[in-house]
Amino acid sequence: MPSTGSTLKDIANELDKLEDKTNKSKSVTTNIIEHLTAYSSGDYSHILDVEMNNLALDVVCLGLNDLGEELKRSTVSKNAFDEMFESLNSPFLIVDAATLNITKHNSNALTYFEYEKDTTLIFP
Repeated sequence: MPSTGSTLKDIANELDKLEDKTNKSKSVTTNIIEHLTAYSSGDYSHILDVEMNNLALDVVCLGLNDLGEELKRSTVSKNAFDEMFESLNSPFLIVDAATLNITKHNSNALTYFEYEKDTTLIFP
């Protein structure tokens, strides 16, 4: 903070520095939101920059980067799941617990229940 005997120029410089810091924080916050949006869609490849300018936001960025790495290591891709699901020898159905609608089935379920490929499975 400027001292009591500061000139208007000193005060203006301090205000410019404060504005720069505020803009950097807004930029980091925007990047965090974009990062979380990517995570929610299953994209864990984004890495947040850590500039060590704002300790609180930098700690959040480091934590999110670690979370992304862990999610990459532990998440099965949708394609891998679909391949495993389809390769099951038994008929397999995934049912929405709230509506009891069948949300997914493998081809062996169609064969077992004698349905055509593009038929909606409905059970009594």
